[in-house]
Amino acid sequence: MRIAPLFALPLLGLVSFAGCKKDDPPKAKEESASKDDKSEKKESEKKKKNDDDKPAGKTKDDDDKADEKAEKADEKTEKADEPEVDEKATEEAKKDPKNNDDFGDGQPGPRTATPTVAEWNAAGDVDVDGKDKVHCETRMVREWLRVSCRGKNDSGGAPTAVSITKGKTTDTLTYVNKGVTSLIVPFEPGMKAFEAIYAWEDKSVVLTVKWPAGAKRPSPVGAFDTAKTLPGVPIDEALAGRLCECFKKLTTHPTCNDLLGAPDVDCDRTYSGDCEKLVECSRYEPGAAPKCLAGWVNGGVAGHCFKKCSSNADCSAKEECNDEMSYGQGTICNPTE
Repeated sequence: MRIAPLFALPLLGLVSFAGCKKDDPPKAKEESASKDDKSEKKESEKKKKNDDDKPAGKTKDDDDKADEKAEKADEKTEKADEPEVDEKATEEAKKDPKNNDDFGDGQPGPRTATPTVAEWNAAGDVDVDGKDKVHCETRMVREWLRVSCRGKNDSGGAPTAVSITKGKTTDTLTYVNKGVTSLIVPFEPGMKAFEAIYAWEDKSVVLTVKWPAGAKRPSPVGAFDTAKTLPGVPIDEALAGRLCECFKKLTTHPTCNDLLGAPDVDCDRTYSGDCEKLVECSRYEPGAAPKCLAGWVNGGVAGHCFKKCSSNADCSAKEECNDEMSYGQGTICNPTE
């Protein structure tokens, strides 16, 4: 009797259960695969939603920029707690000669634009000896000094003329009108003696201004020599009147108190029908030089008329015959320095 085959199947079954995992039925495999697919789909949808929440085209650089922007916002918040600086007041303070190193340390600063009328009106007076006696006003804006004489002087004479006799440059300006004489000059360290004669109907007085190189700004900045007067000078009212009328026509100002420049016979003759050019010529502006008479030539930066000469005998006591600023036109009578 053979009994071995009777134990074969049970033994095989025992081996299978004891050492090997029995394969899942087909239905169980399908359910597991379905669960995995759903999980992957859910993760994919979640990732897509996160991507959709980001702005279009956003990259890592965008994230870095956003962080930088946030840091700047924090800095701005911190600065908001700091005291505010009144920049306008600071700029105004810089304009005051007393607060500007360019005026007080003995070293000249860069040349600035000629002050406006508003700046002159807002400026304070500076001290000039003798100014009260002759009824003159002295003001400074940055490096610019203006000396204006209005109304009658202490002896009853009205202002008639002003002429620069020493230290004249292309940056000096003069103005004359009935009842007003004025000049503007850069006042800065290294300025040698600058002289001008202010004339009234009954007398003339010399104004001297200087600032030694390397020195602090002097006070007073200059002086009228009222102890030594010169003869008076009559005014050419017609010449001054035409210039004044042109200025008022161009600016609509009611007076000529703010006009810069001076009546000039050559300007008046050349531009008698052109107010704009007449005013420009009176201010020594480039491009508005007058036409000179025979024996005179245009000279200097502004091209005003200078008398031709062969020696000092052909010039006045305050002039010298040389070829300075004649631009190849020979020798001319130049004001002495």
